[in-house]
Amino acid sequence: MVFGGAGFSEFLRRPLGLTLATGSSPRFTLTDTRQPLISSLRGSTPDTSRVSPVGFCLLGLASSGFSLVVDYHVSIIECPLPRPNVMGRGWGVSPVPDETAIPARIHVLLARNASTGVVIRRGPSKRVCTIGWHRRTDEFKVGQWLKGRIYERRSDLSPDGKYLIYFAMNGAWKSETQGSWTAISRAPYLKAVGLWAKGDCWHGGGLFTADDSYWINSGPYPYREIRTPDWLCRVGDYPGQGDYGSECRGVYYLRLQRDGWTLVAQCRVAKRDTIDVFEKPIDATWTLRKLARVNADDRAGNGGYFDEHELVNRNTGAATDCRSWEWADLDGTRLVWSDVGKLYAGRVTEDGLGQTTLLCDFNPMEFEPLTAPYDVDGYMRE
Repeated sequence: MVFGGAGFSEFLRRPLGLTLATGSSPRFTLTDTRQPLISSLRGSTPDTSRVSPVGFCLLGLASSGFSLVVDYHVSIIECPLPRPNVMGRGWGVSPVPDETAIPARIHVLLARNASTGVVIRRGPSKRVCTIGWHRRTDEFKVGQWLKGRIYERRSDLSPDGKYLIYFAMNGAWKSETQGSWTAISRAPYLKAVGLWAKGDCWHGGGLFTADDSYWINSGPYPYREIRTPDWLCRVGDYPGQGDYGSECRGVYYLRLQRDGWTLVAQCRVAKRDTIDVFEKPIDATWTLRKLARVNADDRAGNGGYFDEHELVNRNTGAATDCRSWEWADLDGTRLVWSDVGKLYAGRVTEDGLGQTTLLCDFNPMEFEPLTAPYDVDGYMRE
């Protein structure tokens, strides 16, 4: 278990309302501040004969000259916390609220050495689209749609923004790709110039190590190679930090740390719910905090893996709640994030987040069959 980072005790109070009074006989309170009171336990020693140990409550306090870790069995009553739901009609038209609809899910890959990006837009659950983003002009261009699922956390964009590597699944287990596959395409399209059949959803995907080299997350389970782009070089091992398992975190956490995020804490807040905390400095005062959550109960609209965010003032430790942001990062000096199917940009001032701009509303998009403008060898068609 790792704890650290400025204002970390403030972070712990926010996700589950945890507080701890220090002393020879510590007392604790567990509440969920996001909803009306769900569960409250008080006492110097929990009586496990009366409390169902559904999960672990882990609390760490970090301050000058003092550190403490408490591990209690506590009763946690889960309560679904759905995101605000809005949908709309027409590309770029203001959305019409719909309490029963789930907004488009948005994840973005940013090119490290170019002013481009790829938006991965999912919704409904088995329809996904890739969209090119020119970050200087904030213009967007639809790439292609897929009837299936792209695992965005196991995907990456080459530093120059020219190529996309992704892991996908459509469940056609008797097809050439065996129902799931890793592919390399010309961004923002999906037509594969490199293709490896998988046949299951363990590992998969990969990362670019340079403009012309990549790593495939194969794990111990072999791929069946269908085609390989001979102008790109595959490396055997990724020079990353740590082993984060055989699912999404095994690629995603390597990508986050490569792109300037620091893993500052890992904690389990329930038997089936964990939070891994990443931070990236915005300026001398503010930090963007990413709460990478793993919840095996697959809450509607989130899936098993989802992120929440906070803006943290390092001078005061105060955190601004941005939990509805499902993706966020820095684009140069501006902050960019997605919320309820829309992409926004804004700048952080001394007082916090300033004026924001809606860049694009992806909710109204609907599936359409589109063809990539190149062949499987990567050559653009006339």
